[in-house]
Amino acid sequence: MQRYYVCDKHWKDTKSGNKGPVLFYVGNESEVELYIKNSGLMWEMAPKVGGLLLFAEHRFYGKSLPFGNTKLDKSHLPYLSSDQAMEDFAQLLTDFKIKMKIEKAPIIGFGGSYGGMLASWMRMKYPHILAGAVACSAPLAGLYGQNSNTNGYYEVVTRDATPYAGSAPRCRDNVQRAFNTIINMAVTSKGNALVRSTLKLCGESPVPSKLKRDMNAIRNWALVTTQWYSMGMYPFKSGYMFLGGKGELPAWPMRVACDFMAPEFKSEWDNLAAFANFQALYHNASGTVQCFNISYESPKAEEVLSLWGWQACTELFLPIGMNGKTDMFWSDPFEITGMEAYCNYAYDLTPERFRPSWGYTQFAGARLNYYSNIVFSNGELD
Repeated sequence: MQRYYVCDKHWKDTKSGNKGPVLFYVGNESEVELYIKNSGLMWEMAPKVGGLLLFAEHRFYGKSLPFGNTKLDKSHLPYLSSDQAMEDFAQLLTDFKIKMKIEKAPIIGFGGSYGGMLASWMRMKYPHILAGAVACSAPLAGLYGQNSNTNGYYEVVTRDATPYAGSAPRCRDNVQRAFNTIINMAVTSKGNALVRSTLKLCGESPVPSKLKRDMNAIRNWALVTTQWYSMGMYPFKSGYMFLGGKGELPAWPMRVACDFMAPEFKSEWDNLAAFANFQALYHNASGTVQCFNISYESPKAEEVLSLWGWQACTELFLPIGMNGKTDMFWSDPFEITGMEAYCNYAYDLTPERFRPSWGYTQFAGARLNYYSNIVFSNGELD
């Protein structure tokens, strides 16, 4: 069963006597309610164009489950793909137009990030169904096979922590200084204990043989927070980055978090203590958290990340690395062999299932001169 929501409050007839357009949200990697609440452009446009709003949920995400409540059964994962999702949407739209007797009403697809990719691809693959598409922050240029800048993702995250994006001047360097402290100090028993207590992390330091693994876990936990701030750089409060969980980030979250990193700190430990507050803006959004559990993800987020990992390994391959120079992190260049090893370990992929160039091969990546009626909008800060 596929879930979809309809809002016909603003739906009107056109001057020609036909019904107004259908504004269709092309669901992506979360439950459909999340996009209903966070797709402001569609809600703003509907009364202006006399349009009907239609939001559809992507298979396996939310409650649209082809095999019932067994989302993470590996034998079912081959049925989780963008191709099959688009076929679901195409069938839904065809049936909807017949049911509503609106064969002449144009359908415009909307989507953001992966949803933006799907919206553009549906316009390419089903031009007889989608008359046009609005693809917001769709990373087509980042798909593997196009010689793209693999460090570009974290360069944008870093840009958000600079005055260019309205953040405090010292934030970028102080954030990198905090990561360096974690990397250099958390690999010894004494240093690890200090790092953990300063960052207010739950649990004790591990045995010496596991210190390096723990250091990697700490820095990766802190890294992901910077991604949430960057992806959530909206000019208004939003709970979108909590993937349907409880919490809300303020407007321009990276700017707000960077205020904690604004001073010229006398010691690396003062700097790291401020970095704990930088992290708390997300991890203690409720104001009730006593310590941060770096190994915990909410069940909802963990589920989404596992499903998304399958898609990333089998078709939506976005090579991402960092160099510690043009970004505020450390050197970790992208290597396809490492990604293949991870995918094989996590999902038992056979060689034919690991398809890094699928997206580029199917839809030409960012070579868009073959297609029409697609609007791509991209922010410099998201």
